[in-house]
Amino acid sequence: MEKTKISWSPPNPGELKFNIDGAVNESFGEAEIGGCLRNGSAKMLLAFSKSVGRVDPTTVEILSLLEAIKLYCKSR
Repeated sequence: MEKTKISWSPPNPGELKFNIDGAVNESFGEAEIGGCLRNGSAKMLLAFSKSVGRVDPTTVEILSLLEAIKLYCKSR
């Protein structure tokens, strides 16, 4: 099996980057979301992680995006 190198790159100066993810534990059906917002210097500005109950994989990804947007708007 070939390994793939994955790396994070910061946004351009003056821009922000929000990385988000959602995951579903298929054994229990419970889902979690999380994300972090960083600036061009890679400084973390916001972060979140929370349980969202029993949802399907598509919904959990949408919920992580909505949470990121909500937190960003509240921070402005």
